[in-house]
Amino acid sequence: MVAGWQKRRIPGITKKEWKAGYLFILPNLIGFLIFTFLPVIAALLLSFTEWDLLRPVRWVGLANFARLLADETFHKVMRNTVLFVLVTVPTRMIIALLVALLLNRKMKGTVFFRTAFFMPVVSSTVAIALVWQWIFNA
Repeated sequence: MVAGWQKRRIPGITKKEWKAGYLFILPNLIGFLIFTFLPVIAALLLSFTEWDLLRPVRWVGLANFARLLADETFHKVMRNTVLFVLVTVPTRMIIALLVALLLNRKMKGTVFFRTAFFMPVVSSTVAIALVWQWIFNA
């Protein structure tokens, strides 16, 4: 019988290297489980309860969602959110694409506008470097 790690074996990679690879991703996996997966599961479970931190947790099932769907404010907020996303995201993508295409052409003033767009990136990095230099200055 062939071991599980050998079924999907990549030529040239030993069992020791597989173990090393898994050990390298283990900290990220643990961080994902602790800071992302478990909080999402906890939030999902808490959405089926009624709890105000003062009284004990009480299971209400889908009552929270039924109350949410009956709330007119929720419908208004969802409508505004969907409208915002459907209008602003494509508009910003189109504008960004047009600006990128314009800055890619050889025109008068292109160097100035490229510099103007890139300057905030450079200046923030320089500011951070100066602050750290000031902190570590003996």
